[in-house]
Amino acid sequence: MNKANWNILWKDRVATLGAQHEQVLKILDILLKNDSTISSLCDFGCGQGMLLKEIKTLYPTLKIKGADNTEFSKSRLKDLNIEYLNFDLTKDSLNGKIDIGIMSDVLEHFYNPLQVLQNLSNLKYLIIVVPNFSFIKERFDVLKGQVPFEMKPKRGGHFFWFNEESLNDLIMKSDFETIKTFNLYPKKLNYLPFLKQFNNLFATSFCILLKNKNIKQFMENK
Repeated sequence: MNKANWNILWKDRVATLGAQHEQVLKILDILLKNDSTISSLCDFGCGQGMLLKEIKTLYPTLKIKGADNTEFSKSRLKDLNIEYLNFDLTKDSLNGKIDIGIMSDVLEHFYNPLQVLQNLSNLKYLIIVVPNFSFIKERFDVLKGQVPFEMKPKRGGHFFWFNEESLNDLIMKSDFETIKTFNLYPKKLNYLPFLKQFNNLFATSFCILLKNKNIKQFMENK
C-alpha cells in the first residue's frame, strides 16, 4: 500500500456512510437472504469502522471484525466494541475461513491488487468497490491535464486505476468469479437509464459481488 499517513487521513474525515457503503449494505442483505450458512464477515481496510458499526446494528448475530494496520483504526474499533485484526493486505495471508470480505475503495491504493486478492483466497464471498477511472468526468480531467483521484503526498493516492476491462481482467486472474455487478451511477442517470449500459463511461464506481471459485472445497473444509 502507499506510504500515506492513514492515521492523519482518517482523523481529518467525518465518519459518514457514502453511496458505496449503502450499496455494500444492499449486497450484504441479498447474500444473507440467499445463503443461510453465512456467519462471519470482515471489512478489510475498515478505516474508522462506520460501515461495520452499521452492519453490527443491522445484523447483531453476525460475527464481524475489521482489518487494517493503523493504530487509529484499532482504537476506533475498540471504541465500537468490534474485533480488530491487524492485517497488511500486501504481506499477510488470511488464515482460517471468513464467509464475507468487504473492500470498499481499497484496491486502488495498491500497486499489485492481484496479490491482495490472492492473500484473501480463503474468503467465500468478496464485495469490492473501486472508482472508475474511465468515468466521463475523469476523462475530461485528463484532457485538462489533471490527474483524477490525485491526493496530497502526505495522504497518498490511487496507484492502480480501474476501468471495466482492467477490473474484469484482475478478477479472471484471481481465485474469484463475478456473481453480479451493482455499479454506481450519477443520480441524473435515473432520468436517462439507457446510458447505464455504457459502464465504462457513466459508472462512477464498480461494485461487484464475487464468489470463491473453489466454493465447494471451501464448504468442505469449513
